[in-house]
Amino acid sequence: MLRLKGPERLPWAVVLAAVILLAIPAFTAAQQNSPQDDQQQRDDTRSQDVAILTDGPEADRGIPFLSSNVIPHYRARYEYFDAAIKVYYTEKEIVRFSKWEEVRCGTYVLYRVTPSNSTTEARVPVYFYQRGEYALFVQISSEYLCTFLPRFMSKFIYFRSVQDLPTDRPPFPAIVD
Repeated sequence: MLRLKGPERLPWAVVLAAVILLAIPAFTAAQQNSPQDDQQQRDDTRSQDVAILTDGPEADRGIPFLSSNVIPHYRARYEYFDAAIKVYYTEKEIVRFSKWEEVRCGTYVLYRVTPSNSTTEARVPVYFYQRGEYALFVQISSEYLCTFLPRFMSKFIYFRSVQDLPTDRPPFPAIVD
């Protein structure tokens, strides 16, 4: 075994000290990234003014807010702040009931749906929007409606205008910001 004496020992000591000093911040950072911090990061993401598509669009039949029906539609779910937003899209004509109350969000005119049944799911208000070739039902807390809807529609309309989409599903945006 080769033993270093005197000044030859100094370079190895410097290298060892440098390795230890470089390892300390990485070790400290790993220790600081606790499960609570991970949860806080997820909470911070949820608290941002961004809606994230978490499910869908999935094909389905029977819009849940209308009386018994088999209307084909696509449904999707967004996470926005602490709430879930559900969006239903159909290209079938929907006859609006006169008892549905008109609601305005900027330039958009929607109608608050009076559900035909009183399910738990219908406790969050549902809004109806129809344009010539499609209709949307948006189940969303009233406080978020006029924040979410114009931004959603801006992206949705843009993506609908893109002719070369590789799918027949409605172009729900993945991020609404």
